[in-house]
Amino acid sequence: MPYLQLRVNLVASILLLLQGTHHLEASSDYENQIQSALTAMYTYKFAKAQALFEDLATPQKFHPLAPLGALASRWLGDQEQFGFTQANQLLLPEIDRTVQIYRDYLQRSGQSAEIYFYLGVTLGLKARVALGQKDWLTVLVNGYTAVSYIRKASRLDPNFCELQLPLGVFNYYVGISKGYMRIAAFIMNTSGDKEEGLRQIHYAAQKAQYGKYEARGILAFIYLYLENKPELAYREAAQLSKKFPSNPYYHFLQAEALLALNNLRSAEKEIATLKSILPQLQGFTLVEYHLRLHLLEGEVAFAKRDWDKARQELTYYVEHYNLESDIPLTIALLKLGQIADLAGNRQTAIRYYQKARDLDNRTYICRQAAQYLQTPFSTQIEN
Repeated sequence: MPYLQLRVNLVASILLLLQGTHHLEASSDYENQIQSALTAMYTYKFAKAQALFEDLATPQKFHPLAPLGALASRWLGDQEQFGFTQANQLLLPEIDRTVQIYRDYLQRSGQSAEIYFYLGVTLGLKARVALGQKDWLTVLVNGYTAVSYIRKASRLDPNFCELQLPLGVFNYYVGISKGYMRIAAFIMNTSGDKEEGLRQIHYAAQKAQYGKYEARGILAFIYLYLENKPELAYREAAQLSKKFPSNPYYHFLQAEALLALNNLRSAEKEIATLKSILPQLQGFTLVEYHLRLHLLEGEVAFAKRDWDKARQELTYYVEHYNLESDIPLTIALLKLGQIADLAGNRQTAIRYYQKARDLDNRTYICRQAAQYLQTPFSTQIEN
C-alpha cells in the first residue's frame, strides 16, 4: 500500500504525551489486536483487518490508530470488490467522517501528538487519491494540510520517528514535481527536496517500530520506477517478500527489479511464485495480477529477444490496462516502441514513445521514451 502510513508508536516516551487517552492503560491484548489487524492488511485479508480495527475504535477501547486503520481496510476492500475508481469515490466521504472522529477526540481530550499525527495522515489520503489521478496541485494543497497537522505532532514530540515517513513522501513528491509546485511549496514553507524526502523515508525504514515495512515498500517503488536504481529496489522488495510471502505486490516489485537487473533466471522464479499466489486472490485483485503477469511475461520475452511473444503479451497488457498507476503501462509502451524500432517500423515506434512520454508520471521511463523519439532504439542481436 504505497503512500499510506498506517502505524502506531507505543514507545513509552510517546505514550507519556497521550495523557487522558483510553488506550494508555490498555492491556497488551490491544497491542496484539493492532498487530493482527496490520498483518491482515499486508496479507490482503481486508475484512478481518477492518473488523479488528473497528473494535478498537469504540470509546471503550479507543486506540489512536484504529479509526484510520478501519478506513484504510475498508478502502482496500472496496478496491478488491469494486475496483480503484469506485473505491476512491467511496473513500472521500469516509475520510471526512474519520477526520471528524479525530477532531472530536481532540476537543474532548486536548492536544495529543498521536491524534494529530493520525489526523494528518487521514487527510493525506485525499492527496493520495489526487496523486493517482496526477492532479498535482490538489496533491500539494491536501498534502500541505496533512503535513501541517503532522508538524504539529512533531512539535509536541520531536522524537516521534513515525513522523518521518509521511513528511518524507510529501517532500520527495514535491521535489520531483514541476516548477510551479516547487514555487508553491516554497511559499507554503515546505522543503520540497527529494533528497531530504529520501533521507526521511530511509530513517523511517530503519528506525520506525511499526512504519518500517510501509517505508520499505515506498523505497522499493521509488528506486524501481523513479530513481532507476533497481539494485536498491530489489533489496527492499526482497525483504518485504520474505516477511509477507503471500503479498503479491511485493513479489511483483521484486520480479520487476530482477528484470531491470537482467537477472532473468531469478525473475522467472519470482514470477512462478507470484503465479502460485493467484488462487488466494479474489475480485479485482485477481484480475489485476493476471494483468500484471502479462506485463512480466512480456518483459521476460523481451529479455529473451522473443519479439513476437513480447509484442503479444505487452499489447494485451496495454489493451486491457485498467489499473490505477500508469507507471507499468509506461514500461509496456516503451518496450512496444523498441520492438517496433527493431522491426524497422519507425512511425509505429514513435506513436508508442509519444504515448509513454505523454503519461508524464515523473519516471525515468518517460525520459527514455523522449530520447527514443529523437534516436531510434537498436540492439545487437546475438545468434
